[in-house]
Amino acid sequence: MTVVEFGVAGGNGLLALAEHARYYSTATGVAVRVVGFDGGLGMPPAKDPRDLPYLFGAGLYTMDGDRLRARLGAAELVVGDLTETLPHYLRSRADLLREHPVGFVSLDLDYYSSTVTALDLFRGPEHEHLLPRVTCYLDDLPGTVDQIG
Repeated sequence: MTVVEFGVAGGNGLLALAEHARYYSTATGVAVRVVGFDGGLGMPPAKDPRDLPYLFGAGLYTMDGDRLRARLGAAELVVGDLTETLPHYLRSRADLLREHPVGFVSLDLDYYSSTVTALDLFRGPEHEHLLPRVTCYLDDLPGTVDQIG
């Protein structure tokens, strides 16, 4: 299977996914691929008021791509504008994704507009690249327990 992180930033989450993938692959014999997507330059300028520009500013969460790649091992890092990199990735890795369909997605993009783009992973008529059920983790949801009470 494949696990995906959208919004890699410094890489701690992607490195944790890679560590867990190695453990569970060894324990179960199931091959687990890890892929992270990030713009590489930190947060872009907000495109939509729902991006909460008063909370997140352009340039936050920059990445040291070379340093991170040196630590990733077999995990894959895809850097660039998600509107271009995601469709290209799905086309160019179609055979690999049919063999190792996506079963987990972490959405940590902070912006509404970026998250909507990442959800394109689930759109379209073909879903051969997805397991029948995909577990998703969403960061920064309003109304979480610590905010409610």
